Amino acid sequence: PALPKVTVSSLDELNTEVTEYVDSAIADLQTQYDALTASIGDYNAYVENIGNVQQFYASALSDTETMCLQMYQYALDYVTFITSSDRSFSDQYDDMEELYDVVYDEEGTRIYDDIYDGIMSDAYDYFYDGVVSSGYDLVPYDEWSDYSSDEYDLWSDTRSDIYDIWSDTRSDIYDFYSDVRSDIYAKETKDLEKDITRFQEDLSDLQEELLSE
Repeated sequence: PALPKVTVSSLDELNTEVTEYVDSAIADLQTQYDALTASIGDYNAYVENIGNVQQFYASALSDTETMCLQMYQYALDYVTFITSSDRSFSDQYDDMEELYDVVYDEEGTRIYDDIYDGIMSDAYDYFYDGVVSSGYDLVPYDEWSDYSSDEYDLWSDTRSDIYDIWSDTRSDIYDFYSDVRSDIYAKETKDLEKDITRFQEDLSDLQEELLSE
C-alpha cells in the first residue's frame, strides 16, 4: 500500500502532521512493549511467552521501517509543497529549513532517542538483564544459557537493524534536503526536477523491498 500523503495549506500544518505522526507511532510501540512486560513478570513467564517476545522484536523493527519510510514521504511532501509555491527562490530556500528542522533534526532524532535508545534499551534491561538473568539460579545452567544467549542475540540484532534503518534514512533525507536546497539557490529547475524524481524512485524501491520481506 502507498504511504499516506498529506494535504496541507501551510508549512505549519505539515510540521504538525509530522509531529503527530511520530507521536502516535512511538506511543503505539510503547503500548506494545508495556503490555508485553506486564504479562512477563519472571523467568518462567518469559519462557512460556517467548513467542510473544520474538513477535515484539519483529514489530519493533517493522514499525521502525514503516516510520522511516513515512519520513521519506514527508521529506518529499515538504519539497513538493515548497517548490510548487509561487514564492521567490530566496523564500523557498529559507523554507527548506523547515524540512531540516522537523523531519531530519527534531522528529528524526526522536526515532533514535525513543526507540533505539529508549524502548530497545528498556527491553535489554527488562528481559536480558532482568527476568532472563533471574533464571540463573532456577534452572539447569545449559537451559538458562541457551535462553540468555538467544535473548541477547535477538535483542542485539534487532537493535542493530533499527539503527541501520534509522541511519540510512537520516542520511538520505539530509542528502535530498541539501541537493534540493542547492538547486533552489542556483535556480536550477531542471536539476531540481531530477533530484525530486530520483528521490521518488528511491522511495518506491524501498517500499517494494519492505513489501517483499
